[in-house]
Amino acid sequence: MTEKPLAFVSYRRDDARDWANLIAETLQRQFGPDAVFIDTDRIRVGDQWNRTIEEALERATVVLSVIGPKWLHLQNPETGQRRLDVPDDWVRREIEVALTSSRPLLPLIVAGATLPTSRALPTSITALHERQAFKIEDRHDIDIVVTEFANRLGFRRIETELDFPTPVDRAPELNDAEIAEALKRLPGWEIEKRDSKRGKDGIAIELVTTLKFRSFEDAIHYMAAAARYISRTDHHPFWENQYKDLRIRLSTWDIGLRIAAKDIKLADYLLWLYRDYIPGEQPAGPASPSA
Repeated sequence: MTEKPLAFVSYRRDDARDWANLIAETLQRQFGPDAVFIDTDRIRVGDQWNRTIEEALERATVVLSVIGPKWLHLQNPETGQRRLDVPDDWVRREIEVALTSSRPLLPLIVAGATLPTSRALPTSITALHERQAFKIEDRHDIDIVVTEFANRLGFRRIETELDFPTPVDRAPELNDAEIAEALKRLPGWEIEKRDSKRGKDGIAIELVTTLKFRSFEDAIHYMAAAARYISRTDHHPFWENQYKDLRIRLSTWDIGLRIAAKDIKLADYLLWLYRDYIPGEQPAGPASPSA
């Protein structure tokens, strides 16, 4: 039986942890959790972590080197020595293994970084500069990498959806008439558009409101009270708290930051919950909308 392909994600936590996790999550959704190795998922308390990494490198079909703006220059705080210059630095060793084994090595450049020049690299990994790098600015770019995997490296997309914290949602985008009808029952909510690299056609369309509270404590209590419903429905708002105000933005990431039925449903719930927090009013209101 042929062993399944494995993508090994190499990165520095102090440099590009969020990007590395997003890349790994996207690949796992497409190819399954066993098709990707990233230390945050595979190394547990009590594991012999160095051996776990070595075994994954041995099995890796491709090594993804996620390079952010601090990747090249991060230093050991105790010695002041650049980490890459230390022979047993794990990021350096991961790249050395990929280069010496001639397995595919794909530098993924994130957060505005650039591919280091060969002169800036230790001799053992100067060939990294010769590998074709891919610049990632948003989720669309990650999807291009996914397509490259599927076409060239033998990765097969899974047939069924997996239960991930941020599931791929293919719900249809609401049209203007549907949104206008929903706004009739959502006083205080409005539609805003803004430029966004992550939005479809470079534009994010969001359902937005600002809620006022009697105190800062009430605002935080409201957010905590809403968290259980939000977690259960697995659809999360973007919100900002400033003293007694709470700014809320709702849109669906997986359809290009557009309004879907789940955004209307969450707005309904948040408006219902707010009835107990309105300054100067006593708690009252209709029954909770169903989850």
